[in-house]
Amino acid sequence: MPYATDVTDDRPRRGDRICGPSGPTRGTSGQVAVGTLVIFIALTLVAVATAAVLFDTAGILQSQASDTGDDTSSRLSDRLDVVATTGANITDREIKEVEVVLADSPEGSSVDLRNVTVQWLGPDIGTTLVHEDNAAAGQDTFSTVSYADPDGTFPLLTSTEDRYALRFEPGVVFGDSGLTEGDSVDLTLVTPSGATLPIRISVPQSLAGKDSVEL
Repeated sequence: MPYATDVTDDRPRRGDRICGPSGPTRGTSGQVAVGTLVIFIALTLVAVATAAVLFDTAGILQSQASDTGDDTSSRLSDRLDVVATTGANITDREIKEVEVVLADSPEGSSVDLRNVTVQWLGPDIGTTLVHEDNAAAGQDTFSTVSYADPDGTFPLLTSTEDRYALRFEPGVVFGDSGLTEGDSVDLTLVTPSGATLPIRISVPQSLAGKDSVEL
């Protein structure tokens, strides 16, 4: 009688529980979805906040650029041309009176010389001068003189044809002495808008026999 061969039957039987492949349960999937949603909301809020900051910064920069442009335009428009610088009223080889003759530049706008300030540096003093109708009225002042005023606007400089002078009296500024031979002075004219015009004044090495000189 032949031996019986054991055969294993792997087919499922009634009542057996069939287990599928392992994987996340329904509860775990829900937690993952909620976490993803939270991250998405957080990223959205960060993006919105960043955009708001960028827009605000752009607005500030645009405003600053506009202000700077206006200021630069104003400064460029206040251009003055120096026609001549002279020294006069020379006594004892000292210049008692200095004049800087100005004209409006072709690119410039009108400038009221009464509102111009002058920074005076040299030879041994530094000070800021302001306009007065009479420069001899006190220290730290200068006056204005008209030599050509076709439009009758003095002391408002409006044309390239205007010739107005800033008049300084060094004896008043220094206290009794004028500019002597070989002296030099640096002037800086400052308009109301802040535009500056540097001027160098140099006294000749000899003033003997001179009534007036170019500086």
